[in-house]
Parts: sequence; structure tokens; C-alpha cells
Amino acid sequence: MKSIGSTLNPNTATVETSKKLEDFRKKIGELQGTLTNYLNRNPTIPYLEETREIALSIQELRYKHKSLVQQFTDTIGTGRNFSILSQKLRGLESESYFVESVLQSLVKP
Repeated sequence: MKSIGSTLNPNTATVETSKKLEDFRKKIGELQGTLTNYLNRNPTIPYLEETREIALSIQELRYKHKSLVQQFTDTIGTGRNFSILSQKLRGLESESYFVESVLQSLVKP
């Protein structure tokens, strides 16, 4: 069990935030891979508009992730905590779950 002091340790917070950002980057890659596999299996793309929306959503998630990584890099060593950054990341994770559910419904009709 962590003590309160260890959760406030800037080095621990940096490592944890870095890991969460890396995990989210992987999640975006998985979404992109699922979409690519779907497109490779369906050359006629039966749901073109939905597929386009999903692709744009994944692109937007990637852009927002890149922005958070930059904010994280800018925050390291400043003494500021990562609470706002963590909130933004949780929001992105929620967005990604929505995109994933729509993508799964498209892939498995």
C-alpha cells in the first residue's frame, strides 16, 4: 500500500503519468490497426461515412495525445503537479472508449 507521501513524490507522479501517456499511445495504435484491418478486408467499404468519421476521430485522438505529451514535457521539472494533465488524459480515454465501441460495432455488424 502506498503512503500519501509516495503518491505526492514528483518522480513517482512523473513515471506514472509517462506510463499512462505511453499506454494511451498504444491504445490509439490498436484503434488504428483495427480500422486498417477492417479496410483491408472490405475493399468496397460498406459504411464509408462512418468509417471516415472513425478515421477522423482516431486522428483527432492522436493529435490531442501529442498535445498532452508536449504539456507533460513542459511540466517536468517545474514543480507543478500533473492533476490537470491527468484529467485531460482521462477525458481522452473516455473519448477513445467511445471511438472503440463505434469501431467495434462497424467491424462486427
